[in-house]
Amino acid sequence: MKKILLLLALILPMFLTSCASKPTIESTLPAKDYEILGRVSVDSIRVNLAFIGYESASLARLYKEAKDLYPDCDEIINVYTDIHGIQVFYLLGFQSVTTSGLAIKYK
Repeated sequence: MKKILLLLALILPMFLTSCASKPTIESTLPAKDYEILGRVSVDSIRVNLAFIGYESASLARLYKEAKDLYPDCDEIINVYTDIHGIQVFYLLGFQSVTTSGLAIKYK
């Protein structure tokens, strides 16, 4: 019985963890119309409790970070969101969220 519990304790976490990466916004602008200032990213934590969730990251926060780093930034393109976390039967979840993109200035 102890061996079965130990085996479950080793295998079960593999089914509860997750990772995802998805493009949020892709750029379709011609490269000659803008100058890339640099990469910008913000980290946050997302907590889900049943159907109630909280996340501290947003595109507005990413834009604010870009403006702090590059004051002449006009826009952010190629925005990606990377999510790493653990979810327990859709009832409880903790996720680390990184949102990043390229800060640009129009010519």
